[in-house]
Amino acid sequence: MRSRPLFSLLLGLSMALLSACASVPDTVMQDPHVEALGKMSNLAIPVIRGAEKNGFLGVQAEVVNYATSPQTMHYRFRWMDSSGMVVGSEEAWKVAVLQALDKKFITAVAPVKQAVDFRMVVQSPDNSVFQPGGPSAGGPTMGQ
Repeated sequence: MRSRPLFSLLLGLSMALLSACASVPDTVMQDPHVEALGKMSNLAIPVIRGAEKNGFLGVQAEVVNYATSPQTMHYRFRWMDSSGMVVGSEEAWKVAVLQALDKKFITAVAPVKQAVDFRMVVQSPDNSVFQPGGPSAGGPTMGQ
């Protein structure tokens, strides 16, 4: 019976593929510039960079959807001066939608030249701390 070894091989490969696609690597949210409000189950930010251009700090973040379905992420940037104090006004939440197994680059520029550091604050509706009907800006709120 040749079909049994072939079936076992296909089953093993399928399970390995499913487990690889379903999990987000542990290291993808450990950058100190990323502040995740809750556990991001399907989305990751494996690379985030900042660079000065024309006197303003610019940021580029790579966001990856490891799920086989579309995922939504809310995000905003917090800009800090050399003392670690927040500068500029608080940004409104923005929304990024990533299709299944998609990758997207998000860019932002600091609103003031005093900004020398940043945090990208991220949240997904699938996180346990998300509450529908968040603040008036249309974004997420922290759970109780």
